[in-house]
Amino acid sequence: MNNQKVTLNVCYVFTDSNGEYYRHVLTSLVSIFENTQSHVCAHILHDDTVSLQAREEFTIIAQRYNQEIQLYKVPPFSIDIPESVWKIFGKGSAYRLFIPELLTVENVLYLDSDIICELDIQEIFDQDMKKSVIAGVMDPGLCFDPKRVKRMNKYGIDNLKYINSGVLLLNLTQLRSRFPCFASDILGLIARHTFSYPDQDAINLYFQKDYENIKLLPERYNFLLSIDDRAYLEHEQYQGKILHYTDSKPWNMSFPANIYYWKYYACCFSTEEVFSRMEVLKPTEYAYLFNFLLRYPKIRRMVKRVYSIMEYGFWRTIFKKIAKNFL
Repeated sequence: MNNQKVTLNVCYVFTDSNGEYYRHVLTSLVSIFENTQSHVCAHILHDDTVSLQAREEFTIIAQRYNQEIQLYKVPPFSIDIPESVWKIFGKGSAYRLFIPELLTVENVLYLDSDIICELDIQEIFDQDMKKSVIAGVMDPGLCFDPKRVKRMNKYGIDNLKYINSGVLLLNLTQLRSRFPCFASDILGLIARHTFSYPDQDAINLYFQKDYENIKLLPERYNFLLSIDDRAYLEHEQYQGKILHYTDSKPWNMSFPANIYYWKYYACCFSTEEVFSRMEVLKPTEYAYLFNFLLRYPKIRRMVKRVYSIMEYGFWRTIFKKIAKNFL
């Protein structure tokens, strides 16, 4: 019997100019620790903006769960790229390009910082990656948008093979041997083209030269909450998925799905801090929440009843005013 301990390698990359973003990375990481039975080694790629206190907190959390943390400082980019390129998505997202260079493991699961794992990540590592270099989930929000598709095709990107780069299973053995200049090649593509999603578009273009390079994963491994009304589903529909808080972030807005973020945030920080940081609903969110609540028959009946009472009261007030003027 083989009693050798299996280690699952995960990786996060980020920059932290305001000293707060590490909290989101830590929360995402704890969601993995809470749901995964295997030993996990988390590789954190960062720059000088990440404080010593933040790095120490990663170590403390890993020790609490009897897991492992490896911290890496990213090198400077080999190609000069204007800061305007990173205006929307941030320069930190491109730090993942250094994963093959800095990590010595055979494979790794890369995750964006705005992700919560409601599953054991072992099942992702069970995917057959012998022929593939990279595995990800098709991005339905972009793959079927006519304007986006036209732009993809302009650069030679196949929209039906376009993956969201928020969750990537990387076969590092294949990646290093077949693409030794991976980081500089991707940075070169970003420098030469005006991509809407800089490193995501470049990664797709780079690996689509050979379709065997990319393996498509089931949608639940990168469940994009910005699609349709996914942020307002019933809670059992979030189980067994990797929740990706694209667009609306749970630390900025309130919606039903953000309860999962705060659940794991509370594992890292005090309950008092959780409640102090929870945002009050913004006006634009009321319509979405109202539609979510109307799915329940009892609430629908209650709303109709309240509406009829309000409507009756409105007309009653109008009739009183008219009568007062004429009597």
